Amino acid sequence: ACLFTLMVLIPGSSSAQLVQQIESFESATIFPAPGWRQLKAVSNVSGAFVLQAVATSTNPAIAATPLAGGGANVMMLNSFSAFVGDTTYMITKPFDFSNAVNVGFNPEFSLSIFRDNGFALADDHIRVYVNTVPSITGATLLTNTGGFDKVSRYNSTAPAVAANTWYTSTYNLPAATYNQRRYYFIIMGVCRDGNNMYLDRVTANTYPSATLASDVKLNITQQNGA
Repeated sequence: ACLFTLMVLIPGSSSAQLVQQIESFESATIFPAPGWRQLKAVSNVSGAFVLQAVATSTNPAIAATPLAGGGANVMMLNSFSAFVGDTTYMITKPFDFSNAVNVGFNPEFSLSIFRDNGFALADDHIRVYVNTVPSITGATLLTNTGGFDKVSRYNSTAPAVAANTWYTSTYNLPAATYNQRRYYFIIMGVCRDGNNMYLDRVTANTYPSATLASDVKLNITQQNGA
């Protein structure tokens, strides 16, 4: 996994800072990324998020239209080979938003999705949830800054974009509400027998507080065959 961390001091405070964390799936051997986990709605379904090299991508091929700032690999929902209705969840590592309310900035979460013009009637899509625990149970469905709570693979489905281009879906979280130390984002992928769906540059703008000994936790999760 390739994790970029950018720290920016907020003017007017010596301790408050923006820490931007970017996951771009650049490890050829580690997937999911460290601290991430994949769970399937039903354990034996074939639909899953997998690591995919851009150069060898098919259905559709994206080597000719790489994401600006992306790398050699992407995360792919294998909807081309999966069955209709297969659903899987990729759960991120936890992010700390506890200091955002003190500096007056809202945390943000974003990811880039390749949107092609094949299989117009196959609504392969993702939704993004957030939770204080690494589970879809009790999670809150998020709406992006464009007003959509679902992003489809097919480019003409709202929000419509040019065919075979990358679309960045950004989620703004009110600091007054999202003010705790541990928030997990859950990317739900739903397969509808269309093309594969590619995701890259998953980014979180965090505002962490100083780490306490009580913040250190160990979660052991079986990957559910994914």
